[in-house]
Amino acid sequence: MNFLRPKPHGRTTWVYAIPAGSNRKANGVPDNVIPFKRPPKVAKPPKERKPPKDPGRWPPATIAFILCVVGYLAIGAFSPWPVVTTLKHFAAATGCQAARTVGLAPAHIGDPGYWSHLDPARTGVACGP
Repeated sequence: MNFLRPKPHGRTTWVYAIPAGSNRKANGVPDNVIPFKRPPKVAKPPKERKPPKDPGRWPPATIAFILCVVGYLAIGAFSPWPVVTTLKHFAAATGCQAARTVGLAPAHIGDPGYWSHLDPARTGVACGP
């Protein structure tokens, strides 16, 4: 048997059972048309939804950015030297090689790059020759 399925009309879909060799009318539908209703759709289970993000938490990148801005402003406000020089001063704290790399060695007391732990002889010159 051939089955013709025309476009749905309203909520009813007509399925035509056409026996082989039947006489068709001009519109293509035989006399022995049997209407069938389309079976109801089976409800799909609902998708699992992710819980909403906690609005009280900030992304780590935002926190890092805020800390950088606050740190930059604090260095500018409380340091006697320009910001870049202050950052070099903090980098020189790790050792004499770092102080030489950033260009702050040898450093005298009160100069950027002087750290007391880099002046073991207590001569007032850190990372001296």
